[in-house]
Amino acid sequence: FFTPARGENGYRDYSEENIETLLKVKLLRQLGFSLEEISAIQRGERPLEPALAEREAGLERESRELDQAARLCRDMRADGVIGAADAEILRGMIARTFEDPLVHGWFDGSWTEVRNEHEIIVPGDASVRRPDRVMTRGTEAVVVDYKFGALETERHRRQVASYLALLRRMGYTEVSGYLWYVKLGTIERV
Repeated sequence: FFTPARGENGYRDYSEENIETLLKVKLLRQLGFSLEEISAIQRGERPLEPALAEREAGLERESRELDQAARLCRDMRADGVIGAADAEILRGMIARTFEDPLVHGWFDGSWTEVRNEHEIIVPGDASVRRPDRVMTRGTEAVVVDYKFGALETERHRRQVASYLALLRRMGYTEVSGYLWYVKLGTIERV
């Protein structure tokens, strides 16, 4: 971002402008901006105000998603699926998983449509499918199915594969699917 001058003693000598830049970089990093994005802002290639508005909207979406995860934990506790201590552990595991760039990308607000537990009617069949999360953007679709129980990889893979096949039939050309074993802290690409 800049090269500070050196004093006679060899120490870096930061100007007021350098310090302001460092503080701005630090704040933008805390908001989740990459160094590349910050460089573009510093060079004037990306205006700060729209970048902040976009990030704020993304943070609000992430907050809603975390709230949804917390509600899921509460619901599971209320239904007797897990106890209070397990719900707290699960909430922490989910928060840590959100630090994974792949998972972060699922919740970063960049998707055109996000559907949680929406039914897909199977053409020519009287049944429906209900993936946990489907995200779409142009011709791209990503399915994430949350699992809280034991690892039943083959059965779960077949389930997600059926969702992917339906999305291809709906015209999506770039489809990918994931199994998120929440309690195990494992994500598997299908």
